[in-house]
Amino acid sequence: MYPTLTDRQLYIATQIVHMAHVSYCLGTGDYRSIQPSQEDISSTIEGIKAFIANPHQTPESQHNDWMKYKLSQGWTYGPTKDDTLKTHPCLVPYAELPAREKQKDIVFLDACRVALEVVQGNMNETGTVELPN
Repeated sequence: MYPTLTDRQLYIATQIVHMAHVSYCLGTGDYRSIQPSQEDISSTIEGIKAFIANPHQTPESQHNDWMKYKLSQGWTYGPTKDDTLKTHPCLVPYAELPAREKQKDIVFLDACRVALEVVQGNMNETGTVELPN
């Protein structure tokens, strides 16, 4: 469904997805994600690549892919996110996530869909993105 992205397309898609993430977090009163760390950017890129490989994934499978990536990078569960200690409170099974975190996975998948359509130029004459079913 989605061809391989150029480096520029991946960069733009990453920016779009991150801005959706920041917007959601700000709306929930979480102000920590405004300025992404390099780890945040790398994690978003890996998430976009996983979405391209499986665009029909569920929020749960997206969370599981994210967990696998984080664990492969040496991250462990911790009560707070800490890039230096590599701890994250969301390194738990999907069923144990708070509703706000589950919603964030839905926002991530939706943002990936829109970002990929935008960078691939799949917009109609009014500037509206044509999303696949």
